[in-house]
Amino acid sequence: QFAAELARVLDDDDNMRVLPIVTRGPSDNIYDLLYLRGVDAAIVYGDILERFKKEPEIAGITRRINYLISLFPSEAHIFVRPEINSLNDLVGKSVNFNTEGTAAAFSGPIIFERLGIKINATFVPHQIAMEEMKKGDKYAATFWISSKPLAPFLKGKFPEGFKFLPIEYTDKLYYYMPAYLEHADYPQLIAEGQRVQTVAVAALLAVYDWPADT
Repeated sequence: QFAAELARVLDDDDNMRVLPIVTRGPSDNIYDLLYLRGVDAAIVYGDILERFKKEPEIAGITRRINYLISLFPSEAHIFVRPEINSLNDLVGKSVNFNTEGTAAAFSGPIIFERLGIKINATFVPHQIAMEEMKKGDKYAATFWISSKPLAPFLKGKFPEGFKFLPIEYTDKLYYYMPAYLEHADYPQLIAEGQRVQTVAVAALLAVYDWPADT
């Protein structure tokens, strides 16, 4: 949606055309920016280097990509069963990060690793994990990261006690920024006047770092 809005604003006949491409997530966006012919820009997350600097096939990524502008924040949502009341309660339990390549599967493990919370990470479609959460404790939580509000939490019906878990910002989360979820975002899940602390990651417009004047 954001890419489509950029295209409408920036279109200038033959001088400038923006052609949005729907991808599978931020991981694919980086690979496409580096290797797919014709891709000049990509929307990526600010924690992108944390993962890719560990992959030898993308050595020197910091010299190959430039960031133009910060676009919008994407808030982390940890949605948990009633018996889970803190991040430490998730130690050793299954937390679902949606399918591989998605934003949740990308940023979620980074956040848990930086906080030192050792969980059993799973990567199945969120709708499957959410249904299992309602039936039993196979999954203790699902992790989402996207600009609030997320549609599944506006339309869905959840058993009593299901909630968002707070994430307190610390220096360990230096790729992220403090954020919050509130009643106006999720009236069914957050009481009026209450806020749930969380963190957000900046979505950035990245471009391939072509040499000057080429």
